[in-house]
Amino acid sequence: MVFLAFCLSKKIRTKTNIFVVNLSVADFLTCTSIPVVSWSLLINDEEDVLLVDLPCRITIVLGQCFIGCSIITLAMIALNRWMLITKKRVLYHKFYRFKSIVVMLSFSWLLPLFVVVTPLLFDIGKVGYDEWSHNCALIEVHPHSYTFKIFLLLCLVPVPGSLIIYCYWSLFKYVKEHNSKISQGITEAFGLVTMNRHPFIFLPSSRSQSAGIDQRNCQYTKHQVDITKNLFYVVVTFVICITPYMFAELFKASAGIINHTKILVCLNSCLNPILYGVKHPHFRQVFKSIVRFRWSEIPQPIYG
Repeated sequence: MVFLAFCLSKKIRTKTNIFVVNLSVADFLTCTSIPVVSWSLLINDEEDVLLVDLPCRITIVLGQCFIGCSIITLAMIALNRWMLITKKRVLYHKFYRFKSIVVMLSFSWLLPLFVVVTPLLFDIGKVGYDEWSHNCALIEVHPHSYTFKIFLLLCLVPVPGSLIIYCYWSLFKYVKEHNSKISQGITEAFGLVTMNRHPFIFLPSSRSQSAGIDQRNCQYTKHQVDITKNLFYVVVTFVICITPYMFAELFKASAGIINHTKILVCLNSCLNPILYGVKHPHFRQVFKSIVRFRWSEIPQPIYG
C-alpha cells in the first residue's frame, strides 16, 4: 500500500517519503520470512530438519539484513526531518540530491548485508535450523555464536541509535524554542494593537506582509512537525518491539522466550504501514482513495 501510494500520487513523492518507502520495502521483505520461520516451528523428525535447513539459512541471513536496513533507514529519516525543519531549505535541497539519496539507500542495504555475511564466511557463527530453539536461528552450539550476536549488535545499533536520539532531541528543543518565539511575537503584536486606540489606524503594509509570511512559515513548520511526530511514533514502536528480542539474545534467555520475542520483531514490520496510514496526513488520504477504489480522489495523481 505504501509503495502503491508512492507510485500513484505526486503528493507522496517527497524526499522524506523515499526513505519511508525504503523502510516499508524492508518491512514487507521481513514479513515474507514468517512462513519459513513458522514451518521450522513444526519440525518433528530428522528428514524435515534436512529439508528446512537451507531455507532457514537463507531466511535468517536475509532477515537480519532487512532488520538492519530498517534500523539504518529510521536513522536516515530522523536526519532528514532534522535537516528539513532546523536548517535552511537551500542547504536541505543541496544535501538531498538524487545522487546522494541513491547512495544513502544503497548504503542502507549493503552495510547490513556486509555485516551479516562477513562473519559467516570466516566461520564466526552459523545460521540454519537450530535444534535447541526448534526454529530458524543462529546455531547455539556453535562456539562463536555469541560473538556473532555481539558483532551484529555493535555494527548495526549504536551509531544509528545515537543519530536517532540526537536528531529527535534536537527537533524537540528547536520546536520548543520556535513555539516560544511565536508566543512572544503574538504577545508583542497584541500589545501594539491595544496601544493603538484609533479605529482607523492600521499596521503598516510591510508589517502585515511580514506577518502573513510568518504565518505561512508557521503553518509549514507545524505541518512538517506533525509528519515528524508520526515518524517518531514509528521509531518508538520499533524500539519497543525489537528491544525484548535483543535482550533475550544477549542474556541467553530460554528458547521459549527468544521465540516469543521474535513475534514482536515481526509485529513491528506489520505495524509500521498501519502507522503510516493512520497518522501520516498524506498517506492517509491516498490510502482512503485506494481502499474505496476512488482513483479520481487521489491527490495530484500521476496518471489522468
